[in-house]
Amino acid sequence: RAHFHLDIIELSKDEGFKKIATWDPTHGVNYTRSQGEVYSQIVESLQNKTFIVASRIGAPFLMFKEKKDGEFLEGNNRFEGYSLELIDGISKILGFQYRMELVPDGKYGSYNKITKKWDGLVKHLLDRYSQMNSFSKEYAHACRNLCDFVFEKKADLAVCDLTITYERRTAVDFTMPFMTLGISILYAKPVQQPKDLFSFLSPLSLDVWIYMATAYLGVSVLLFVLSRMAPADWENPHPCKQDNDEVENIWDMFNALWLTMGSIMGQGCDILPKAISTRLVAGMWWFFALIMLSSYTANLAAFLTMERMDATIESAEDLAKQSKIKYGVVMGGSTMAFFQTSNFSTYQRMWASMESARPSVFTKSNDEGRDRVIKGKRMYAFLMESTSLEYITERYCDLTQIGGLLDSKGYGIAMP
Repeated sequence: RAHFHLDIIELSKDEGFKKIATWDPTHGVNYTRSQGEVYSQIVESLQNKTFIVASRIGAPFLMFKEKKDGEFLEGNNRFEGYSLELIDGISKILGFQYRMELVPDGKYGSYNKITKKWDGLVKHLLDRYSQMNSFSKEYAHACRNLCDFVFEKKADLAVCDLTITYERRTAVDFTMPFMTLGISILYAKPVQQPKDLFSFLSPLSLDVWIYMATAYLGVSVLLFVLSRMAPADWENPHPCKQDNDEVENIWDMFNALWLTMGSIMGQGCDILPKAISTRLVAGMWWFFALIMLSSYTANLAAFLTMERMDATIESAEDLAKQSKIKYGVVMGGSTMAFFQTSNFSTYQRMWASMESARPSVFTKSNDEGRDRVIKGKRMYAFLMESTSLEYITERYCDLTQIGGLLDSKGYGIAMP
């Protein structure tokens, strides 16, 4: 027969046989039940069932609850966070029970192309599915062994900050996203250095300042000694009396120190030596002062400029263009997969840099990445999902978000 139609009926305890759908070769199955009827049937099928919900520790989605003195927590009471509140709200609406369990390896779920196996939460769900299939085959071939068969039920759902990716969708099913997000950069804020009273000494090293002080004292002493020995620096205190036998020398130690100090400060002095020997010493000192003053001025300008020019990172492109600041992601997460599979040249360069970096820039969790950013003192940046990043920056005032979102994706509840 061809071009025939079928009516699909269902036996219910209240209404008996009831038509729920039609089928034809062209359009396939066409359900005739209303959306309300479908929803009511789904809710009824979930009543009083207990589901194992797999998750992983990661603030703010799931965290261990702090225990009070003498308090013992067990079951779902051990945890707190957004994931627990989400599944608890769903369970109250649909009327089912649940039990939260942590995935042993603490990973989200990534596919190993070498071993052709999944890990983390995805593996937990797939193990559940494969064991259901093996249970059905065992039951079909040998019902007598049913009592001896122990079914290890691992997980029915996975609820956490699990990103919906194409690769994961090929292995498990996802609900509609319950949260949208993107990848962003966690970085440390610039550290405001305390004001230093002696910061003006910074342009020159300590050794140079010691050598300058030594030269300053040495030249001052030499100038004092030579002025005492040179006749030209002895003068008549009363120029109007030409026959006066009394002479004096103005170059005491204080005046010698004042001449050399005024020269090195670029100010000069109101008294000058007259003898050839003292003028020669003063001229050499002035030339030395010119060189040192020019060097100090140039270094001071560079020092003040470098003080304002901190390492400026404002986007992923800035990270990709430099090699001084290291950056990394969570090993095996969706952020790592994003860079690993990206066709954009900037992200390809970033992935090559992360993969070749030694020591490794990858972390096991967001908390480890956060700690590494703090300890790195602006020499390490962490790429992570914006929701977790916002949670961290609200609690750690020395950290901030750099740039916008690199992509757009969502968190979903995974099912086998």
